[in-house]
Amino acid sequence: MTPRPSAPLVARAVAAGAGLATLPVVYAALGPDAFGAWAVYCGLLAALSLVDLGLGATLAREVAGTSGRHSHLGAHLGVGLLWGLLVGTSALAAAVLYGQWAAGWCAVALLATGVELPWRAVLEGGRRLGALAAISAGTALLEACAAVLAVRFGGLDALAAAVALAACGRLLVTAAAARRHRPDLVPLPHLVRRAHLRLIRDHGPRVQARGAATAVDTELDGLLLAGCYGAVLAGGFTLGARLLNALRLPAAFVLHALGPTAADGATRGGTPWLDRFYLRTTRTLAAFAAPAAAVLVVCADPLVRLWLGEPLPWAATCLALLAPAHAFAVAAGAATVVARAEGRPGPATRGGLLSAALNVALTGALLGLLGPAGVPVATALAVVSGTAHLVGRFHRETGRPLGPVLRATWRPAFAAGVAGAVAWCAAGHLPDAAGRGGAALAIACRGGLVLVVFLAVLAALSPSLRAVLSPARHRGPAHHGGPADERGPVGGPGFARDRGFARHRGTAGRPGLPGSPGAAGSTGPGGRVGAASGGGPTGYLDPAELLGTAAGFGTAGRLGGTRRSAPDRADASGRYSADGLAATGRAGPGHARSVPTERFEAAYLSAARRARQTGWGGFAGDARQERP
Repeated sequence: MTPRPSAPLVARAVAAGAGLATLPVVYAALGPDAFGAWAVYCGLLAALSLVDLGLGATLAREVAGTSGRHSHLGAHLGVGLLWGLLVGTSALAAAVLYGQWAAGWCAVALLATGVELPWRAVLEGGRRLGALAAISAGTALLEACAAVLAVRFGGLDALAAAVALAACGRLLVTAAAARRHRPDLVPLPHLVRRAHLRLIRDHGPRVQARGAATAVDTELDGLLLAGCYGAVLAGGFTLGARLLNALRLPAAFVLHALGPTAADGATRGGTPWLDRFYLRTTRTLAAFAAPAAAVLVVCADPLVRLWLGEPLPWAATCLALLAPAHAFAVAAGAATVVARAEGRPGPATRGGLLSAALNVALTGALLGLLGPAGVPVATALAVVSGTAHLVGRFHRETGRPLGPVLRATWRPAFAAGVAGAVAWCAAGHLPDAAGRGGAALAIACRGGLVLVVFLAVLAALSPSLRAVLSPARHRGPAHHGGPADERGPVGGPGFARDRGFARHRGTAGRPGLPGSPGAAGSTGPGGRVGAASGGGPTGYLDPAELLGTAAGFGTAGRLGGTRRSAPDRADASGRYSADGLAATGRAGPGHARSVPTERFEAAYLSAARRARQTGWGGFAGDARQERP
């Protein structure tokens, strides 16, 4: 079977879709109190299932690097089996002492998940990702159907029993698939010796740290709310967080699909290709994540009503507080993609650990100040801080300038903030009604207003629109070297000369580019662009003014690259060709709007090379040039 890297993400989407369809039915059947208790049980089950000492990833790596029958590999799988049995039986004993049937059934599900650990490792190590994804998706669908039937005819205990039976069924199917794939690999717990425990000591702590960070980010908030304020608030928070995670799935699909693209581009195009890829991807993600966050904040209450069929203010509050932070994390997802393509997993790992640590620290502090609202606020601040640390460390380690990226993304963020504020103030005057139909109408009106205001503000900030409304500012007076009609159209050679990209001629008679060794007016350490040999004035280059369309990415700035002529690509040394810039401007009216985007990318590449040559401390002004 051919490995399919997207299969786990598809299984995740199926599970999320099943949850979205099932949770409203479960909530309506159980009521707020019982559903809150169920949310606490699910949180404990998910958190304890992550306590595997990193054995899942470690055993999968051991299986992938071994062929044939090896007794030491069977002993390693036996370690995983023993650990799963230990965690599951401990939880089962605690549930028996607690005296609740629902808790006991959840402990049975945890025991089945622990016993499944070595068998999953066999399939993962053998690259049977499609089989694992099919098992996970099928189990999720079966569990959803069983949950609906259980709550209609039983209650909380029947729901927990259905989940336990689904976990046991997943264990049996996974073990059968692993035996079919590698019949020679079986857990051998009786062969476990002290030497085999080094497997946990050598690799477990790092993997377990990431698992603990995941548990903190996903489950800690609900458990703290249940302990401090009761299960009802925990259930509301769980509903808001589940809805947000489901709405984030499209972004997860996009980032997952960009991973192989970045890895392939890094192999073929090197660092210059990744620079352009990073700039364009970040700009595109910001252009879509910012208005999406504004829509979620303004439409939080009608979204919850549309989903559940009834208002739940606490779930809507959690959704509105968490949406901007997660939108920021999505916009910064390109840094993680490029870092992994370059073989740098460190920034993402450190960012996740920092986010988890801050979440714990801030939650304790804000609970006393803000009450229950302090929990989602602390989570949002932790996500923003961890993401900012990830981006900053990525830029420091790779020598990429941060300023141009910020200037390329501030317009969507500002426009989304203005649009969200306007829609928030106008929400009381927009159509709304009870029920799912009224909620859908409210979402359409509020979301439409957000998008209209967002596009209007973004268009007002667009340099392309300013160039149309104020052509004198961008074209300037006639050049010293000749009359105004010799400068050509916007995007032509004369325009480039007035904007600081003068067409200099080197010894070989080819045009140069500021910042490249062959340009007579190359950018020096002081950030000035020298005058052309023909006596032209010193140009001024402001990357904040060099973006293309209202959304910040034009014809030549679309995600995934565009069709360019050969001179328009970066050469082997990573320098951007001025021939391509001029050719893009001369290609005709349909390509005139893409020239600012190409210039911005050229300035970014030049600044990135200069930062890598001089070190991070020498990159004082990023790519911004100063007027003489």
